[in-house]
Amino acid sequence: MSDIISRLAATALTGASLGASITVATVPVAVTSTVSAGGIAGWLGFTTTVTTVVASPIALPVGGVIAVGGLLVYGAYKAIKLCQAEECKKLLEEIKLGLENKFGSKASSLWEEISQIIDIEKLKAIYEALKTAITLEEVRRAYGT
Repeated sequence: MSDIISRLAATALTGASLGASITVATVPVAVTSTVSAGGIAGWLGFTTTVTTVVASPIALPVGGVIAVGGLLVYGAYKAIKLCQAEECKKLLEEIKLGLENKFGSKASSLWEEISQIIDIEKLKAIYEALKTAITLEEVRRAYGT
C-alpha cells in the first residue's frame, strides 16, 4: 500500500515540478483600478476609478489530478475487497451452521478444511452443495478436494 501511495506522490510532484496544469474553469472577477482622469483633469493630477471584469482561470496541477484519480481507484479496489471478505465471512458462517445441523460432530474435520477457503465462488458452490448433500463426501466434492 505504501508503495502505491509513494508512486502517486512522486507522480504528483513530477507533474507539479513540470508546471503542467489543467484549466478546469474560469471565474469572472471585477478588478477596480485607479487611473489618471482624462483630459486637463489628468494633467492637473486628478484620478478616477475604473472597474474591469476579467476571466480568472482556476487551474489544477496534472500530477495532482493523476494522484487523486489513482487514490480513488485504489480506494474502490479496497472497498470491493472488503465487501468480498464480508460476503465470504457470511457464507462461512452459514456453511458452518449447515454442516453442524446436517452432520453434527462428524463435520468438524471438513469444517477445518472449508474454513481456510477464501475463494467466494468455491464457498458458493459448497453452500449450494450443502443444500442437497447426503454425505460429507458430496460436500467435499463441491470444492474439488
